[in-house]
Amino acid sequence: MRRPLGALCGVLAAVLLVAGCGSLPFAPGPSPQLNSPQPAPLPSTAKPTGIDVPSIKAHSSLIPLGIQGMGGVPVTPPSKAGEAQVPDVHHPQQAGWIQVANKDTPVANDPLVILGHVDGNSQHGVFFDLKNIEIGAKVHISRDDGTTSTYTVTKFRQIKKTNFPTQDVYGPAVGNQIRLVTCGGDYDAVHRNYLDSEIAYGTEDPAPTN
Repeated sequence: MRRPLGALCGVLAAVLLVAGCGSLPFAPGPSPQLNSPQPAPLPSTAKPTGIDVPSIKAHSSLIPLGIQGMGGVPVTPPSKAGEAQVPDVHHPQQAGWIQVANKDTPVANDPLVILGHVDGNSQHGVFFDLKNIEIGAKVHISRDDGTTSTYTVTKFRQIKKTNFPTQDVYGPAVGNQIRLVTCGGDYDAVHRNYLDSEIAYGTEDPAPTN
């Protein structure tokens, strides 16, 4: 059953929760390898500026987001160590990318993690239909150097926030990978948050050859 509109998606924690229910220490580790018949493109050092997922009609510019205590973009308002900044819930169609480690650009071998709301302010969020994404769907990321990277979705998970797969989402990866993360599952009206996380995983397509 789809969740009620107007509910806060809450705080997307970079290490555990997507609704501000707490956090775990940020401890990235190896993620499962994905077999690829072709070598992955070299990691881009250009900042991501936009996302387009045609199959679920998700389109947004991308703003940089920080993780408390991990450097990068300052987290405002202040939060607990390990919790992530999220786009303003009053503008639920806005998505953002995680920027950490005091770097201005994405880190090689770290997945590009995109956070977005499922709903908010009585509106559908940018990732309202993330749960309907299919394996093989395309995710297009525009960058500030004028290039566009295309990723193919390889896996989707809906999981309790208490079991959030921190290392699998944020840890170093093989090849150039992407994660799309939002709220999901049942809505807790008392605490005003969702109980699950929805996560789509993808791998960058090989660069076209002339």
